[in-house]
Amino acid sequence: MVWSLEFDDFNGHCGDGKHFPLLRKVHAMVNGDEKQETDCPIGGLVPTPTPTPTTTPTAPPTQQTTTQTGGHTTSSIDYWCSKDGYMPHPSDPHQYFQCEWIPGQGWYIHLKQCPEADKELDPHMDLQINPQMDPQLPEPESDDPHNEDIAYEDSDDYEDYSGEPLVVKPIIYTVLGPPEDVNLFRTDFELKYGSTHPEFFVGNYNEAIDAAKRDFRFLLVYIHWDSHEETEKFCQSVLINQKFIDCLTEYNIIFWSSDVIYPEGFVVRQQLEVTTYPFMALISMRKSQMVVVRRLEGITLLEPLIAQLRDGIVENRSALERAKHQKMIQQMNELLRQEQEGAYEVSLRVDREKERQRREERTRVEREEQEANERMQRLLQLKERLIREIPTEPQLNDTNATHVVIKLPNGRRLERRFLKTESMRSLYDFVFCNNDSPLNFIIHTNFPTRDLPGRSPQLEDFLVDDNVITRVDDNTQWTTLEESGVGHKEMLYIKELDN
Repeated sequence: MVWSLEFDDFNGHCGDGKHFPLLRKVHAMVNGDEKQETDCPIGGLVPTPTPTPTTTPTAPPTQQTTTQTGGHTTSSIDYWCSKDGYMPHPSDPHQYFQCEWIPGQGWYIHLKQCPEADKELDPHMDLQINPQMDPQLPEPESDDPHNEDIAYEDSDDYEDYSGEPLVVKPIIYTVLGPPEDVNLFRTDFELKYGSTHPEFFVGNYNEAIDAAKRDFRFLLVYIHWDSHEETEKFCQSVLINQKFIDCLTEYNIIFWSSDVIYPEGFVVRQQLEVTTYPFMALISMRKSQMVVVRRLEGITLLEPLIAQLRDGIVENRSALERAKHQKMIQQMNELLRQEQEGAYEVSLRVDREKERQRREERTRVEREEQEANERMQRLLQLKERLIREIPTEPQLNDTNATHVVIKLPNGRRLERRFLKTESMRSLYDFVFCNNDSPLNFIIHTNFPTRDLPGRSPQLEDFLVDDNVITRVDDNTQWTTLEESGVGHKEMLYIKELDN
């Protein structure tokens, strides 16, 4: 059974006065040293007066010697290594070891200094030293898709509060868990310090980075460690101070925070390589990336911290404004491109519509021409049939005949003799079969003006089947010329009707 780690004795107030008895015990059990009554040396380094390895050779002579190997201090001391890796020094919190197995020679221990020699290792650091803490090691790579979203930028223009250039190291941007950690920290903070505080960003670390990048705003990250001796003083004098809150509001800064006891806060602390508390990091956009432009470490007084924060903002505001201006230009160009593409699409649709209408018009004209040709063919067939049906013209001296003169609309005159007993259909068929005759007409007299009964033949009055033409209205009763009032000699006119 393991107690919750936050109940460990961080300050050595209980037991024999040693720090972190719970973490030490867990570490000893993991390394197989749980039977020892005394504390196991941190990191797996075990005193070996007479080591007897089974599968790997022992270290060189027990007397400590020091050499230089590839820029690292190499020591053979009265310890032996159980595996390759990084381990804290068992007694000096300012140093750590790297165990290295050299074939044919044995184990070598590289003794190294921590990045800040005057600072003790953070007790929340991993039991094995993070390789990122060694500035001489290659920078770690990550397959994380968010790895490009935030990075330190190498520039001599940015210095921390001590005046030394910032350490340039990439931040491995890890996709973290749900945002409940931030909400829990806010609840804990308000229970202890009250509701007067900066407006905490509602969301996880990834979302805060994205919001600052999207809105071109500064992001201030605060890593809280409640057990640190300066934390309460810092929260009372800085975080809940209205002047600090007004400063964040003045510069429209996004404020994100979490406690190292929560998984997300712990991971962010590792990524930002926090070694000194209180800790804040000012993050801003530089060259399309979010970079840490100012580290505020160990500052517990309000005025110095605000001064450092303002300096960081002033130094980087122009770059942020340039990035914002470039983004606006890109958006304007994109908008212009979209408008141009929209206008082109509209013009293209208009041209396509016109082309469609032209195709439909051509199709309609071709169809009408085809129908007209077919109709003309049927009319010619009809006229050939009607000509054969017109009765033979009577003799000149036939007293039962009537002589008619027909004037067409174009001025041409038609003359012919018909028997008075013949049907008016014969007279209409005679006029219809003439090439100068209109297709739809009636016959009328002039003095007095009256319409003679009947009408011109129509295609609808006939059925055409395999070139056989059959009249549909064969049962229609037609009057004779004499019954229609046509005299011995008559002048008739053609009145064209609408087709």
